[in-house]
Amino acid sequence: MGESRVNRIFTEARARLAHAKFGYEQMRSGPDVHQAGFRNAVVYGRQVTFSLQKLRGKVEGFDEWYR
Repeated sequence: MGESRVNRIFTEARARLAHAKFGYEQMRSGPDVHQAGFRNAVVYGRQVTFSLQKLRGKVEGFDEWYR
């Protein structure tokens, strides 16, 4: 797998992680946005794992690292 593709996958994962962190902060900011923030944290947090799983079988040692 080309390094530029790996870099794009990590960039995508970092962006999704930033969204998850924002959702977490939003959730903590008050009851009016708690549910929406929680949902964003969960959804984008899971998307981080989807992004990283794109590396399976393409990067040596991925399965050991992912566990």
